[in-house]
Amino acid sequence: MTSLTSKVLESHDTFTREMYQVKSKNGDNNVAGGESFVLSKAYLAECLAQHVKPHMKLLELFKNTQYARNLTTLSLSHYKLGIHGLSPLAPLLSHFYRLSYIDLSYNDLSNRAVHNLCEYLRYQLSLQTLNLAYNPLDDECTPFLL
Repeated sequence: MTSLTSKVLESHDTFTREMYQVKSKNGDNNVAGGESFVLSKAYLAECLAQHVKPHMKLLELFKNTQYARNLTTLSLSHYKLGIHGLSPLAPLLSHFYRLSYIDLSYNDLSNRAVHNLCEYLRYQLSLQTLNLAYNPLDDECTPFLL
């Protein structure tokens, strides 16, 4: 590993730790899920970790959405995410405790992208609807969704 790569990874780890720590009322440090969890920063950290350019429409949406745990609907129709736009988003979905509806229609998602997404949605008990309409999916995708 080159020294530049080491420095980037080290700064990412530091940024991630700082981003996820919040001060509670009594001064103790708590991890994400606290009231100061900022979705845009978490998204940028995931993009950095996965070496993916941030999707500007997602970033703008997340800048206006501070508390992921209160979201019940996530409508990302026509965002044209593809697998590279979805990959840094998927790990963040575990912070959406009350999310019951996700619309990912018209996003050019592949079977592989949906498989990766489903890995993160597996324990999302509140999710009732996942709209994947008008994505180039085939029967290969079905087992991931069941």
